[in-house]
Amino acid sequence: MAQGKRELERRDRVERRAGRRCEYCRAPQPVTGVRYHLEHVFPESLGGTDDLDNLALACPMCNSHKSNHILGIDDQGSDDGQLFHPRIDRWEEHFHFDSETFEVRGKTKKGQGTVKLIGFVSTTRCKLKPESTGLT
Repeated sequence: MAQGKRELERRDRVERRAGRRCEYCRAPQPVTGVRYHLEHVFPESLGGTDDLDNLALACPMCNSHKSNHILGIDDQGSDDGQLFHPRIDRWEEHFHFDSETFEVRGKTKKGQGTVKLIGFVSTTRCKLKPESTGLT
């Protein structure tokens, strides 16, 4: 029973830290009706840990596309540079949300590589209204 309580507390801490949004595409969890995943920023399969500093809240689409990748994708489809790291990087420095098209675009090489790998189009995927996203 103590293990289950610790897991719920850990989930709650990650969700609160993320503002209950996917830390990659920024889609808000409460309005999607979907429980987001606790994603390992540095994948367990590559030696990542379950420490809070290595966990991010990720919508199912972003988590699935990121998988165990640690490198972004360049224009030719090759691994190219580090992915956005939610614990280290500031989202606003690497991405731009277009409130007319509901697309998230990369502003830096790291942002562009992350967008190409994950392929997110934040609110369009979730069929949300712009005012419910808090991104406009």
